[in-house]
Formats: sequence, structure tokens, C-alpha cells
Amino acid sequence: MVSCDGLKILSNIPLSVSLFQTSFGKSKNSKPMSHELRQIKELKTNYKKAGLDSINISLDTLKPDKYEFITRRKGWSRVLAGIDLAVQLGYDNLKVNVVVMKNFNDDEILDFVLLTRDRPIDVRFIEYMPFSGNQWNNTKIMPFSEMLTKIKEAHPDLLTLENAPNDTSKAYKVPEFKGQVGFITSMTEHFCGTCNRLRLMADGSLKVCLFGNTEISLR
Repeated sequence: MVSCDGLKILSNIPLSVSLFQTSFGKSKNSKPMSHELRQIKELKTNYKKAGLDSINISLDTLKPDKYEFITRRKGWSRVLAGIDLAVQLGYDNLKVNVVVMKNFNDDEILDFVLLTRDRPIDVRFIEYMPFSGNQWNNTKIMPFSEMLTKIKEAHPDLLTLENAPNDTSKAYKVPEFKGQVGFITSMTEHFCGTCNRLRLMADGSLKVCLFGNTEISLR
């Protein structure tokens, strides 16, 4: 994500897959830093120079079998390794986006909160929104208020954090946890009036709103 004069441009252009698909393993012959990790550290420097200042990762489940059902491929462990690697590489603004659906992954909300205990990441719970092809129906929506209640029952000392005027996420934090959680309430408490996001797509098009179909070609 690159910011300029208050406007935030979110890029949908994928980074090198090696950044997120690195697996780690130790053996008695292993060295403190592998050649592959050194290469990725060099990539991180190049990304920083290019203006990359944050990373968003989509992960709707912490269960490997459910991950495979959603994505139709294996790779859950690589995603978790990628999150930890991004933390190691010094990306302070690391967001993990979780689309919450009733009777599908709402039982994992507290597990995602625990993900922030030892990691300085921002887990953002997103209300299920209608998109083309996602078989949306309102019975799958779990409102922000219900998610917050569930978390407060387990963590009654949950802190409310201050949000910037154009933030799309409502931020909270469990005391003593390194990271924080947030809620993107597009369905129950929309924020269209203060949104300042533009999305740069991989094909060179600029998308003004995720809910709209209008795109502007920059090519």
C-alpha cells in the first residue's frame, strides 16, 4: 500500500510468491540463516525502496482442512510461515483479513484473536459482503456487534483503540498482546462517507469502490 496526500492506493499486484511460500526447517546441519532467507531479505529491501509500506494477507481459517476446502489447494502452513516471515522481515503494518461467516468460521474468531498474542499483527474481521460469484446471502452475515460480544466474553479487558478519521477498521486490543484486532463493518455500519481508498488492479485498472463495477484504465 502506498499513501500520497491522504489518499491510499491499495495494490492487487502480487508480490513474489517466494515471500509467502517459504517453509522453514531445522536440522543439525542447518545454518542460522538459509540462502533462501537471505534472498528474501534482499527482496524486502527492494520492496521498501519501491514504496511498499504494508502487507495485507487474506486468511479465513486456521484449520488446514478448511483452508483446502476454501482454496481448493494445500498451502495453509505456507501462509502461516509467510506471516511469521513478514514479521521477521520488519513489516510493522501487517494485516490479516478474515471474512467471517456464520456457521462456517465464526467458531474460529477467538483463535484468530490469540494469533495476535505473540505477533505484532492486525487481524481484521470482515463482515461477509456480496460479491459476484460468492453465493452471498444474509443468513451468513455475522454482525460486528456479535463478533465483539464473543471476544469480550473471553477477554473482558479488551481495549478500544483510537481510529484515524479515514480508517475503515474499528480497532481493539487485548492488553499484553503484541498485536491488535479490528472490524470492517461494511454491512452493518458502512463507512462510505470517509473512505479514501483506491485499488490498483493487476491489469492496470483503478477501482474506486469494491462494491462497484466501475474501473478506470491507467494503461
